[in-house]
Amino acid sequence: MAEEPLLAEALPGWRLFRELAWRVRPPVPLPPLGELSRLEEAYASRPFGEFVQALRGWALARGHTEPPLPVARRRANGGVVLEAKAFRPYPFVLGLREGRPAFFLVHGRTRRHSLWLTPGRVRYGRTKGVPVPFLSRVDGIYGPVVLPAYGLSLPGGLLGEVMGRLWAGA
Repeated sequence: MAEEPLLAEALPGWRLFRELAWRVRPPVPLPPLGELSRLEEAYASRPFGEFVQALRGWALARGHTEPPLPVARRRANGGVVLEAKAFRPYPFVLGLREGRPAFFLVHGRTRRHSLWLTPGRVRYGRTKGVPVPFLSRVDGIYGPVVLPAYGLSLPGGLLGEVMGRLWAGA
């Protein structure tokens, strides 16, 4: 297995995670932006896991519970993957290639409740039945951060996109 990437290699993915972490309720316990920026700069040339350990220590020292921070790994193709398995309401996996978003996969309770984004494209777990609560929540929390990062302009959001596909197929 490839060695762990440096924070600098995973930084675009980390920043996307950071934006999502501030949008959920309650937010993931992270240092204030100024302090977080200084930490990012100080750990840029160190393994991503060391940065995450510093954030975990910061949160626990302030009486927060264990924060749902991502892990990072290098891919064989040279890309970087950040996995946020404990993130709520829905865990996700984020892929980077050459520092740019390559894919975003968000998981719900079932295969039907999954969403795969690549630059300019949206795919769903299944189109049989519309998981309205899942897509609404993904639209509200993940959509404003993730859709622009992947070059997706969906005026009706993800729910509008799947409904439009269903209507077009009818």
